[in-house]
Amino acid sequence: MPRLASAALSALAAVALTGCLAVTNETWVETPTPTPPATASGTPEPVVDPYCEPADAGYAAFVELLDRTDAKSAQTGDGAGSVSVMNEEGAAMLAAAEQVELHWRQARAIAEEGGDAVVDAFDAYFAMFDAYTVPEAQLAATSTSIEEYSLAAAQLVMDGGVLAATTAGAMGLEEILRHHVDRCGVPGVS
Repeated sequence: MPRLASAALSALAAVALTGCLAVTNETWVETPTPTPPATASGTPEPVVDPYCEPADAGYAAFVELLDRTDAKSAQTGDGAGSVSVMNEEGAAMLAAAEQVELHWRQARAIAEEGGDAVVDAFDAYFAMFDAYTVPEAQLAATSTSIEEYSLAAAQLVMDGGVLAATTAGAMGLEEILRHHVDRCGVPGVS
């Protein structure tokens, strides 16, 4: 799973970079950001997008989920890790996954109210989440040996429905991250 964390962060960086620059006569220029309306005192009034708060919180939880998944994978990768650390990281994965779901479902609902196309991407991500992410975290949290975890995780991955869900979910995640950058900016960067 470390590759997933790296891939997600790389995708986010690529989205951020491609969304912020444009080519004009072979020269790179920053894409202009619209100026919010001014208040009576002449200072710009902050524009608050209700989507961004739960989307940002979901993204932070998603990064935590990736970090905990990487820590779990450090135990399970070669089969010689600590079962107790794997179980702790599995429990931390479940806690992070709960926060991802809570916040991104709120963001999805706001997007749906606005008729936003990213709703389908959230649906694909949550199908992967339910078919693979949560069950795999549960295996890590409850398995009594690395071998038990590895065999059960391999069996989970071999399920055709899981394979289809993870493929569509990864594409959905890419769209969620792209939409997040376009709508809210790069998470963690003010």
